[in-house]
Amino acid sequence: MPATSTQSGGAAAWSVLLLGTMVLATTSVVYLQTRTPTTVVVLGPAEAAKNGQPNPGLSAAGLERARELVRVIGDLPITGSVAAVFATRYRVSQETAEPIARHLDLPVQLVDSANHGPLLRRVASEYRGQLLVVVTDADAMPGLIKRLLGGTVIGDDEHNHPDRLYLVTMPRVGAGRAVALRYGASATVVAGS
Repeated sequence: MPATSTQSGGAAAWSVLLLGTMVLATTSVVYLQTRTPTTVVVLGPAEAAKNGQPNPGLSAAGLERARELVRVIGDLPITGSVAAVFATRYRVSQETAEPIARHLDLPVQLVDSANHGPLLRRVASEYRGQLLVVVTDADAMPGLIKRLLGGTVIGDDEHNHPDRLYLVTMPRVGAGRAVALRYGASATVVAGS
């Protein structure tokens, strides 16, 4: 009888050890997932065609820049793959987002550049800890980045350059950061354009 009691005690100890290990492993995975920052690549549209249309598409240079974005996103020093691609209702924004979305086999999801609230709520709820791409209107970019960073103003007045993109990281705890980068061929912007 004592041998049976010892065997039962040993099995119980193994069960407790196994359960403890499973709880620790699960807790570690959840902890790491909540510690992963959300990263949003924010950029304006590439160069628009100068054809007098009210909602023009991209010029040849703009199409080349949009294709270059596929390489740039792949070369950014960030982990994980892009979970979603967003663009505003304007053709230039959608056409800028299209090559990267097609490359990743993701749809281009439309957002309102005049109202960032719904996008920000989705970023916080559906895409926390993931990598996103947002192509927005150049004039809306500073406001979006400011809201992503919780009110921090970016110190860059060159947001209207089509070769500019921002890598915005938002940790679960602490202040976020925005890094301004350039991609593709150098762009010249005429004053007032």
